[in-house]
Amino acid sequence: HGMDTMGGPPRLPNVLLTQILSSENNVYLLWENGGKFFFQKSADGGSTFDSPVMVMNITGARSVEPQMAASGNDVYVAWNYFDQNGTYLDFRQSTDNGASFGDIATLYRGSSLDFLSLNLVTSGKHVYIAWQENSGYAHLIKSDNSGITFLPIMDLDNNTKGLGDPKIFASNNHVYLFME
Repeated sequence: HGMDTMGGPPRLPNVLLTQILSSENNVYLLWENGGKFFFQKSADGGSTFDSPVMVMNITGARSVEPQMAASGNDVYVAWNYFDQNGTYLDFRQSTDNGASFGDIATLYRGSSLDFLSLNLVTSGKHVYIAWQENSGYAHLIKSDNSGITFLPIMDLDNNTKGLGDPKIFASNNHVYLFME
């Protein structure tokens, strides 16, 4: 008995749809099943979907919901997870509308055992990721070349714990950050 994926993720009891995104006529889905996260693409406005592509496997670790962003043919996925060794922020990019993804890049490793939030946005070739740790530290990392390389991490403040989750919005060459 195969999985029906023509209309998106399979209809199984443990599947959790974490994000839906559209860009022009493309619809992108990111969903989770048992610690494995899958990406699916529709090129016809959501009528049919390509076969799922596993973009991450964090079985045995805990994660805050992954984030997805798209600009032109580029699709980005970022996620953080933590296990007994610490906290990680990982990233993958696709340059072909999600047909394939590059290798996983670990952008951050920390000793804190928890992330409170994660936010990923893109504008043109610029990619921005903001996150806050349970310790109260908030950070921002950016790429100016579609996620090929990233500039050093910027610490936003050393005491943002009571201010809420960092949210970012990007337009043209500007990025806007606020604490929600």
